[in-house]
Amino acid sequence: MQSFFKSRRFKLLILLFVLALSVLLRAAAEGSFGSFTAEVIGSVTAPLLKFSSSVSQNVTQFFDRIANVNDIYELNQLYKDQINDLNSQLIDYENVKRENEQFKSFLELKENNADFKFQPASVIAKDPNDRFGSFVIDRGELDGVSVNDPVITADGIVGIVSDVGPTYSSVITILDPAVKLGCYCVQTFEYGVCEGSIDLALDGMCKFIYLPRDSKSKPGDLVVSSGGGIFPRGLVIGNIASLQPESDGVSLYATIDLSADINNITEVFVITDFAGQGSVLADENLLIFGNYGDSAN
Repeated sequence: MQSFFKSRRFKLLILLFVLALSVLLRAAAEGSFGSFTAEVIGSVTAPLLKFSSSVSQNVTQFFDRIANVNDIYELNQLYKDQINDLNSQLIDYENVKRENEQFKSFLELKENNADFKFQPASVIAKDPNDRFGSFVIDRGELDGVSVNDPVITADGIVGIVSDVGPTYSSVITILDPAVKLGCYCVQTFEYGVCEGSIDLALDGMCKFIYLPRDSKSKPGDLVVSSGGGIFPRGLVIGNIASLQPESDGVSLYATIDLSADINNITEVFVITDFAGQGSVLADENLLIFGNYGDSAN
């Protein structure tokens, strides 16, 4: 106990007590004890009051948010419904726009080919592993579609129907070497066969084979179907890009830049019937020849 009275701590306490007592006595003598007490109390309680006010404000805001949760949820649902409605309107608009464009193309094709019976169709699936761009359409037997029906766009030939289900059909394109069709050059009336090529498929091109060595055809000339088989006469295939000698040296072949953008098509027409359909057929309905040596008329 004696050591405590001799310690620094005890001396410090005595000093603080003396200072406090002196301040109190002076305040009492000057008559300002009340204001002094108020200042002391105010300085001590002010931070506590400020902290209490902040806590109270945060708690109030928290409970306000909880109280407004239902309103916020309902507002979010309203916004979602409005967004879904707008998306639905956009889809309807795009569908109507697409149908109008397709109908316009249909009228143009029908006007130029009165004997054709068409079935418009949409591409619903593509085979990513097929280098020749085969795809599936949303029309089948119930729509009058049959195997070997020609498939076209307003720009030109696309391919043929290879398999048919009740409500869908598979289509192989003229990029596929399995599809061959008789063709001729509009400018020179030189006939040959259009066939797919593994080397040219990635560039969206085909070969025009059996051209004579002294061919007058040249790059830019238009190539169309010659008819007499699966494809009717006069359908656009594409334009000659270049001419090359065959390996046997007997004839030439031309590369054809196809008019139809096969790798990016979304809408097609299936020709379900036309005058002279199937009149000449060979090689299990895939190799199609016709009208060789005939005039364009």
